Amino acid sequence: MSGISFDRNEIIGNGNWPLPAQDFIRSIDELQVVDLINEHFKLAKNFFGLLPHRTGIATSTAYRDYNKICLANKICSHIMSLGLILQFAIPKMLDPYEYLDGHFSKLELDNIYSFKNNSKVQVDYIISLRDPIGLLDQHTKEQLYKLFSVSIY
Repeated sequence: MSGISFDRNEIIGNGNWPLPAQDFIRSIDELQVVDLINEHFKLAKNFFGLLPHRTGIATSTAYRDYNKICLANKICSHIMSLGLILQFAIPKMLDPYEYLDGHFSKLELDNIYSFKNNSKVQVDYIISLRDPIGLLDQHTKEQLYKLFSVSIY
C-alpha cells in the first residue's frame, strides 16, 4: 500500500470516465496510485518488450545500434558511480567482498567465487559482468585491482 489513493466515489461520480474504467474502479478494493502505476509500467514493459521482435525491428542494424548506445549509457553511469565508490573505499581499505551481494545476482556471485579471491582473473570477470563492451578505463581497472588487493605486476 502506497499511502496515496484515489477517491473512488469522486471518480465514479465524475461523468468523464468511460464505463469500462468505472467498472474497473468498482472491481478493486483500493485505488492505490503507486500500485496502479507499477501495474501500468509492468504491462507496458511486457508489450514494448515484444514489439521489436513481432515487427521485425529487432533485426535491423539501427535498432541494434540504438541498443548499444543505451547499453553504453548504462555502463558509463556505472563507471561514474564506481569512480565515486573507489574514492571512498580505497582510503578506508574496505573489504569489497562484503558488498558484492548487493550488486550481483546469486548466479553471478557463484561464478565470481569460482575464481580465486583477490586474483586478476576474478576482478576481470567482475568487470566483464558490468562492462561487457569494454568501456572501463585502465586507471579505474587499476583502482579496482588495488581495492581487491590484486598483485598485477
